[in-house]
Amino acid sequence: MRKRLLLAERLYGFQALRPVNDLDILLHPEDAVRIDQVMRALGFAQGKLSVDGKELVPFARRTQAFWRLNLTNLLPYVKASCREAV
Repeated sequence: MRKRLLLAERLYGFQALRPVNDLDILLHPEDAVRIDQVMRALGFAQGKLSVDGKELVPFARRTQAFWRLNLTNLLPYVKASCREAV
């Protein structure tokens, strides 16, 4: 988060001018299962968008294993949409 604010200030001169295409959510580890349920119910899934942006490609098992073993946050959730704002 600090890097994002610093870059916004340096590149745009004002943080509110920086385009944002993601949302970071701070949660307690015990809430991870519930967050996963909510995100999936809203049509989000963990993966990355295909090159054409029309479908979701699941993360490779190797990526999932690395993330779980070495990082404390969840893999990103994304949602395929024909609307740029989603």
